[in-house]
Order: sequence, then structure tokens, then C-alpha cells
Amino acid sequence: YLSVAQHLKKKVYVDSRRLRILKALGWPKERMNIFTTKKEEACLWIVPLGKVNFKDMPDFLEQANNSKAGKALTAKYERVVGFRPTGWTFSAKDKKQTLLPCGQPKPGRHLISSKTNGKYSVHGVPYSEHSSFPELVDCVHCLKPRKIVTTVSVSKSEEQIEMLLNAANALD
Repeated sequence: YLSVAQHLKKKVYVDSRRLRILKALGWPKERMNIFTTKKEEACLWIVPLGKVNFKDMPDFLEQANNSKAGKALTAKYERVVGFRPTGWTFSAKDKKQTLLPCGQPKPGRHLISSKTNGKYSVHGVPYSEHSSFPELVDCVHCLKPRKIVTTVSVSKSEEQIEMLLNAANALD
């Protein structure tokens, strides 16, 4: 959403909890200035993943059009488009999905699922919470966490953490 906001030169609405998290990243003021906690100041909204669905989208459209900024517009918002970054975007059972290649290095492996219901569209974008070892090393090197908790192969956790820390320290 950062690239979209920068390209369109638009603000991004986030709730106060998410704004606190973003502030903790220590980003420069220029980047942080694109965020607002006032829905009426933004046409791009970051909402909880569970709200990106056809049931909640009419509420977003109504809120946008009834806000002070929405009322000041000559033309009202007509559509809501949602993006769901998730590893659970594709289901072979769902025959109504339109599958599009994502343009990733491994063609056919990454898919975007798209569903439309009238004025509302939801695009599921593949995303994984799983990281490769080099990605974890880079993360530990940059963030320098005080504590690491493993959630996979817990029986080998001490050995895994030691390997990770050794690799991250080697980058210094």
C-alpha cells in the first residue's frame, strides 16, 4: 500500500493501534506523513484482514461517501476494492475465481484470486509468513531482537537459534 499511496500521492487511513506499530519502525517523517487515523482524509484504508469481504464492504462505501471529505466530492465513490495478503487465496473447489499469473519468477506457482460481487472486488494476493534461512538471518541482523522464540521444530530450537545468531553476527 505504500507504493500505491506514493504513486497516487494519497494518504492512507490506519487505526491508532496500527499507527503505533508503524511508528515503532522508526521510518522517516516523510514516509509517516502518508498515514492518518482520520478516514475522511484518505481514499486508501488499511483494515483488519477479516473485514476484507463482501459483507463489510458496503459499510466502507457508505462511510467513505458520508464522511466530510466524501460529501465534498462532486462524484461519490462507486466501488470498493480489497486486497487480502494471505497464503490461503486459492481453492480448486471455488469455480467462480478468476486466476491471473502474478508475474513472479516461478510462473504458475503464484496466483492471484479475484472475486467480484457488484460494486465490490476482493483480490487474494499470495503471501507467506514462512521465511527462508537467509531472510531470517537478515531480519535478526537488522532488528537485533532481545529474544527469539521458535514455533516450528521446537525440539531443535536452541540449536536453530544459535545457528541464526551466529550467521547474523557474521554479517557485522
